[in-house]
Amino acid sequence: MTSLKARALSPALVAACAPPPASPRSDENRVIVGDAPKSNNGGYLFAMRSPLSTLGVLRADGFSRQEAESFGTKLAHGIETCVTREFSRGALIAGATRLEVSIDKAGTIGHIDMTSEPPKAHSGALLCVVSPLHAIGFGEGVARLISVEVLWGASK
Repeated sequence: MTSLKARALSPALVAACAPPPASPRSDENRVIVGDAPKSNNGGYLFAMRSPLSTLGVLRADGFSRQEAESFGTKLAHGIETCVTREFSRGALIAGATRLEVSIDKAGTIGHIDMTSEPPKAHSGALLCVVSPLHAIGFGEGVARLISVEVLWGASK
């Protein structure tokens, strides 16, 4: 179901890695929503930065602007919860991942194409990005496709 392809993550996203703060603060969450066209030529449709993670929605075919924002917010909160827990246990290394997820008409997640950097961060991406993704309910409707980039922790 999950495949690893040799695709480069957005250099801007990887470069945006910053050391995690001493203690997470809930007032540091920021939501940025741009008016990027549906074809999206490199910008994010939605981005959310939390103390230990950042999520950017690159593509949201079949989603309204409101649905894309709701999806991004739910996923970002799930990721931040997991990353905070796993870093406190010392069980997670910093990394970044890009996912392209297909959702069928029944609302079921189909194929997930995932690339992680560094490759050792792939297991953290499965735990803290793919697991929260599966917890999000997608209603019935049209087939959809969503692409996200996520980073967590600090770059070295």
